[in-house]
Amino acid sequence: MKLIEINNIEVLPKKEGVYFLWGENELLYIGKSKCIQRRIKSHLYEIHKCKQLVNPKEIKRVSFILCHNHEDTKFCEESLINIIPTKNNGCENWYMHKNILPFGKLSKEEKNILIKDIENVDL
Repeated sequence: MKLIEINNIEVLPKKEGVYFLWGENELLYIGKSKCIQRRIKSHLYEIHKCKQLVNPKEIKRVSFILCHNHEDTKFCEESLINIIPTKNNGCENWYMHKNILPFGKLSKEEKNILIKDIENVDL
């Protein structure tokens, strides 16, 4: 997955999918949108129009996964949030979150490996 610098958001697709907001060294937020580019812009510029989920000053990079339809997008986002909780996805104790998955719990090291895998996926 290619990380796009926040000053280059015009290259983001105007398509449906799941997006990731990255800080300096951490994943800040996972979200879904019917138009990724427009949604990212709303995180950055429309502070008064929508609930501020992430401090725009913290956002340094963006990445995304394109999906075929709304059901795929919703499933992908929900699955990723359950596997990789972030401090801004409604998980108060995100740093202590324990995931119960079919294959067991993920350690902090395993979560970091998964985040690195997401960063490195080529679309």
